[in-house]
Amino acid sequence: MISRKLQISIVGLMMISALLVTTASPTSGAPLPIKHIIIIMQENRSFDEYFGTYPGVNGIPAGVELTVKPGSLKTVAPYLETNPNPAGGPHSWEAAHESYDDGKMDGFVWTSGPNAMGYYDYHMLPYYWTYAANYVLFDNLFESVLSYSLPAHLYLVAGQSGGYVTGKAPPVFDVKTIMEELKPAGISWKYYVGTTFPGQFSPALMNEDPDPTDNWVIGNIWLNSTDEGSGSLGPQATGPDATTPQYGLWNPLPHIADVMNDPTLLSHDVPGSQVYTDIQSGNLPQVSWVMPNYLVSEHPNAGPVAGQKYVVTLVNTIMQSQYWKDSAIFVVWDDWGGFYDHVPPPMIDEYGLGFRVPALLISPYARQDFVSHRQYEFSSFLTLIEDQFGLKALTNRDSTANSFADEFDFNQAPRAPLVLDPSNPPAWNQQTSTSMSLTSIASQQTSTSSTPIGPSPATTTPAWAIILAAFAVAAAAIIAVLVANRRRAPAQ
Repeated sequence: MISRKLQISIVGLMMISALLVTTASPTSGAPLPIKHIIIIMQENRSFDEYFGTYPGVNGIPAGVELTVKPGSLKTVAPYLETNPNPAGGPHSWEAAHESYDDGKMDGFVWTSGPNAMGYYDYHMLPYYWTYAANYVLFDNLFESVLSYSLPAHLYLVAGQSGGYVTGKAPPVFDVKTIMEELKPAGISWKYYVGTTFPGQFSPALMNEDPDPTDNWVIGNIWLNSTDEGSGSLGPQATGPDATTPQYGLWNPLPHIADVMNDPTLLSHDVPGSQVYTDIQSGNLPQVSWVMPNYLVSEHPNAGPVAGQKYVVTLVNTIMQSQYWKDSAIFVVWDDWGGFYDHVPPPMIDEYGLGFRVPALLISPYARQDFVSHRQYEFSSFLTLIEDQFGLKALTNRDSTANSFADEFDFNQAPRAPLVLDPSNPPAWNQQTSTSMSLTSIASQQTSTSSTPIGPSPATTTPAWAIILAAFAVAAAAIIAVLVANRRRAPAQ
């Protein structure tokens, strides 16, 4: 017969175990203690190109070589790229499927040429590798669709592209977006277009899409031009007098039916210069999508040097504001740009997934030096927003996509911001960069950023280990109580 004291002990230990488990990290589908979600989208890079040699990732396989054309004996192996601005390759629906080659992933050189096999390391990407060493790097996040920028950006806001993947785009996309759910729920949002450095915003560059001007890259793609294959966006597109965001490959909102016909919704499609003023004036919305201008987009032929400095400047601005303490900043790239990646994307429906792209999570609650291997796609950002604010799923994609949760650690105190100098790239060393960065934060901290440095989440135990440890502790305690009871039992 179990004594009353033993029953109480068992119940108490079970409650402690449950508490340990539930506070380790939020359950997928549950709201996070995050108030601001910022999605910074860059352009046209594959995961293997940027992080294929980063420690601990599913990176470039040893000994891989791709033939220069089908049936050829001549091959190209991955090589460390020293050119900061190499040309990209075709990244249309057709080019993607040729590169994919029914999952063999051996057609990238056929499609893009030898430069498809170039990759960077920390020498060219010191800022991104430093963010990865201090926050979260995703090595299993895929573009939603095996195609180019326009369908990818539609998935980012709608969880679908209305079936459009290639060729002449329809004049209007009849798809429902997350914006239409945010509005009645009272959730603030903005879609910033043409973002660059503070004080350098250009209305002309805001609406400049590089792909239509590089028609050979996309293939026979055009939007609303009357000249098939010209690559023109049409008469309403760029031009020095355009002061508001216009329809483009990176900004589909002005041609999405329910957005373009609702002036209130369309008013949230704003010039990228506003993101800095919104942060500094205390008006940053709860959900932000931030699109770059071409010069800082990293889209070939705009290399990663200027792109990194822009991203660091924007992240620093958030870190040095009131918003750092409760923000989740995602940096993600919209498609692979013709560059090699070795992981065959899961074909979950007729449209994709597309190839892996780089992605980072930067937050005071992000795990430190953590590589996430969980599968995600662009619809996962919708899932996160829906879970966070209690919204309904738009499509089957966002209803089934994984939401971000395991990459956060809310047991830790919110971490101080890691403010990097855009003019002085950090030296990257995975073993020491975290401690060096954290000890140097105090001198860089501003009066608007007062979050304390918390315990290193690099030592945080995963949830499964906490569960095992909790039950082990409970079992040991129960045995100890049983032994103690036996010892206290009167002699017969």
